[in-house]
Amino acid sequence: MLTLEILLAIAVCWCAAALSFFVHEMGHATAAIALFGKDSVSRVSVGVGPRVVWHGKLVARLFPISGRTWVVERDLTPVQAAFISLAGPVASTLLGLSMLLLANHHDQIQGRQFLIVLGQINMAIAAMNLLPVPPLDGWRAIEPVLCRRFGWHPASAGMQIAYRAGYGFLAAANVWVA
Repeated sequence: MLTLEILLAIAVCWCAAALSFFVHEMGHATAAIALFGKDSVSRVSVGVGPRVVWHGKLVARLFPISGRTWVVERDLTPVQAAFISLAGPVASTLLGLSMLLLANHHDQIQGRQFLIVLGQINMAIAAMNLLPVPPLDGWRAIEPVLCRRFGWHPASAGMQIAYRAGYGFLAAANVWVA
């Protein structure tokens, strides 16, 4: 039977995961807005599954285990693509370091262990996203350079296969971590 404590723990973990991915995605959105203005982001979504909250351009879904920022279609230079792509891991790193510093600065903080775990999770989100695997941020940062260098087209069949393989890798990694 679910007790109030268990329900509260589930709610806190859901909120922490949603916050972590929200901060990551807002890093991407902030970078795109800094480059192209406020209309350059069409939507920011956190999680998978049914929508829980939809407010303007922000969407929260039932299972906060990922996120995505939709930048309005435009030709990005490799530097612009890298700037937007790497802004998410930078935001995750900053949140992770903030949580770890807060937890280590005050020994008497209630929930210190929670802050440590939240910091570590955000550092892991940042590190994982730097892998050069489609569709992760590390790949998106180098994709324009590779496409120009090797004459690949982002919508080509080969790139679609690479993205499917990347999603398969992510699914397997999530199962392994779980």
